[in-house]
Amino acid sequence: MIATLLWLGLVVFGGRAIGDQPTPLGVTSGELLWTIVIAANWILDISGLAWLASPRIPRWGGPRLQRRLASAIRYQLMIGISVLALIPIFWMVSTSLKTLPETYEVEPYLLLPREPQWGNYPFLFTFERFNVLQLFKNTSLMTVFNLVANVGIAAFVGYGFARLRFPGRNLLFLLVLSSLMVPFIVRIIPLFVLFSGNTYILQDQLGQVFSWTIFFESRSWAQNTYLPLVVPEFFGAAGSSALYIFIMRQYFLTIPHELIEAGRVDGASEFAIWRRIVLPQATPAMVAVAILSLQGSWGAFIEPLIFLRKVDLHTLSIWLSSFRSVQGESVIQWQYGMAGGVLVTLPVFILFLLFQRYFIAGISLSGIKG
Repeated sequence: MIATLLWLGLVVFGGRAIGDQPTPLGVTSGELLWTIVIAANWILDISGLAWLASPRIPRWGGPRLQRRLASAIRYQLMIGISVLALIPIFWMVSTSLKTLPETYEVEPYLLLPREPQWGNYPFLFTFERFNVLQLFKNTSLMTVFNLVANVGIAAFVGYGFARLRFPGRNLLFLLVLSSLMVPFIVRIIPLFVLFSGNTYILQDQLGQVFSWTIFFESRSWAQNTYLPLVVPEFFGAAGSSALYIFIMRQYFLTIPHELIEAGRVDGASEFAIWRRIVLPQATPAMVAVAILSLQGSWGAFIEPLIFLRKVDLHTLSIWLSSFRSVQGESVIQWQYGMAGGVLVTLPVFILFLLFQRYFIAGISLSGIKG
């Protein structure tokens, strides 16, 4: 870990010290330093893994020393992968504190702003077109409804697939999983037609079979509301509903069957068994589904952009897309967009840190039985 941090510091501060001196290789000295450090890190990691995996390479030292070396190499590899995964987040935070000219500099070693511009964050609250607090309220409202719907439907349906016996159960479960292969754009068009009030096309072509479309045709209250974003979640028709059902079903399979049988012997109904016996033990899986649902709903962009035409109903994702042009300028203001991205990402990041233990347990235990 110390070596990785030292290498990262060498890239950041050493690159600035070396500057943009040209080299015979056609790259600047800072770019060459970046490449050498990253390559050396991965060469050491791969060499260490080869040393661990190959029985032909001679060992030296006792078993205790070999275990310590093996642990050090594993940690070095995991830290290297973690650093690569955190680079986009670090870059976003760093860019949010830069000036506009610095955001267009392409030197890879310019990871930190020369002078942090803390005023980029208060600037986000000065837009007349958008009320940031209202945007947070809109996004939170939509996210909470979707979270409750996804967790409730996934837990209810997942229990049926895991513990109830009925004809065609496995086939129906495969059909639910197959919905994951349906592209998102395929669902958007019928969903838009359904909630836009233009369903007379379906009625004219299909006759009285879909007579329920008259209800939506005669009432346009479904337009410019959160109904197209929330109602499909309550019926398990969202794009990720099948994944949530799968997670809950796999976790329910890990619960001892004797507990359920004991409830049935005591005369409890299936609903009582699900609510009083199964659900209290499925907290990790429900937290995992809740975090995944929160992440998907909080960052949704296409659906709010299509269905929400009024500015008062817009969400944070639509607000972030507005930074492509700030105050009529044609230049993309990356520093404001990244500052907004930090504010939008921060709540999800904090919730994940608070519940990561349950999230990891729910995901890992969901694949034990199948």
